[in-house]
Amino acid sequence: MGVEDGTRALQSSTKKRDLWETRHSWPGGGNPVVGIDVSVLMMASLGSNKSLEGWFMAPPVPVTPVAKYVQDYCQLLKAYKFDPVLVFDGARNPLKSATTSKRYQNLPADRGKLEAMYSDPATTMPQIVKQQRESISIREDTQAEVLSMAPREEIPVVGSPFGADSQLIALMVQGVIDYVLTVDSDLPSQGAFRTICKLSRANRTV
Repeated sequence: MGVEDGTRALQSSTKKRDLWETRHSWPGGGNPVVGIDVSVLMMASLGSNKSLEGWFMAPPVPVTPVAKYVQDYCQLLKAYKFDPVLVFDGARNPLKSATTSKRYQNLPADRGKLEAMYSDPATTMPQIVKQQRESISIREDTQAEVLSMAPREEIPVVGSPFGADSQLIALMVQGVIDYVLTVDSDLPSQGAFRTICKLSRANRTV
């Protein structure tokens, strides 16, 4: 691929289009398969006020809106004749230990700050909600809710040995999936040559 071809490909990959346009640009037969990094959808859902309320309930209760949120995205894809596949993260990759540690090392401090805010009468509710969003993580029971939903909706599930992004790229290279649903702009450069990026329930894609 020359410089001119690369520029054309980059322009094409950044063109905004909806699911209908994406589906009808599919050159293959049958429904294209979309691999989804399910942790991205779960974290997006956990940021909602309803999910936050459930996550911080004492004693802990299942955060059921998360599974519904993932289900809604899968139903949207199915409505446009895509077949979704949920890909879960596995163990932390030792080659990415420094990067992975940064994602979690601030959680104890963030949660300590949140506890202090609860007892501070000067703290406002918007401030508490903002700090709650900084303090959440995906719990095992939340994953279990999504794993229970998937077979009911006939959605295949793939477990990754390490990160879901690497597994998605491998699945695409092997021809198991046709698209990757992602929010990572660097995945195309790593081998995910067909992406549905930043999909919202308003049905806009990149």
